Amino acid sequence: MADSESGSPAAQARPALEFDGVGKRFGKHVVLDDFTLTVNAGETVTLIGPSGSGKTTVLRLAMLLERADHGDIRVFGESVMWEPGPGHRPISAKRSRRLAGRLGMVFQQYNLFPHMTIVQNLDLAQRTVLKLGRAEATARSLEHLAMVGLEDKAASYPLQLSGGQQQRVALARALTLRPEILLLDEITSALDPELVGEVLEVVRKVTAETDITTLLVTHEMRFARDISDRVVMMDEGRVVEEAPPGTLFTKPSSPRTQAFIRRILDH
Repeated sequence: MADSESGSPAAQARPALEFDGVGKRFGKHVVLDDFTLTVNAGETVTLIGPSGSGKTTVLRLAMLLERADHGDIRVFGESVMWEPGPGHRPISAKRSRRLAGRLGMVFQQYNLFPHMTIVQNLDLAQRTVLKLGRAEATARSLEHLAMVGLEDKAASYPLQLSGGQQQRVALARALTLRPEILLLDEITSALDPELVGEVLEVVRKVTAETDITTLLVTHEMRFARDISDRVVMMDEGRVVEEAPPGTLFTKPSSPRTQAFIRRILDH
């Protein structure tokens, strides 16, 4: 969870990521329907819900990998869809890149270049996105590999690492870009069950030791309960219910949430 500073009322009151009446469809299929959610600075918020409820689309819209059909999305008060001022002028490419740089995303797949060493994979992101020099990028890469417990794998190649280790490298790569908001999309879904714990423990460490704002999607209910400040239940592209994990997992108010949690726990 957020540390004591980021978890303070003052920090919590500052919206970091806002979805305001967002709609998104692919063809005739409505993925998000008037989706509204605010994630405050320093919070860790988890999206849960059945497959197809729109959870991953929420992250992709925030990261500007997709564009909403209507509504607005704001990063620290700035729209990622519209230029400031009167009228609805679509956001410029320059402003879009700047806002996207305030977020980092880790996907289900690791997306590491197999012909490059681990440290080279991390360096490349910084040199491409942040235009850092080689020495500065490598120093930052080693710092973040240490954060995820893989400093001894800097000279290794991705295929020499386990799936869990590769996902920890992907997390370190995202963190080297110093995002203010971290988006995590089912980062354990491609892992063997015995490797899930090591990745979740690193995420736990990052959220506990930094003031980064985190929005994540997961089917790991115990992890969601342990790490989250709030858990948001989604279904059919809408927020069904949101509450602190102690409330949502033990006394959900929505019958839909009750049925979903019961099915997950039975499984």
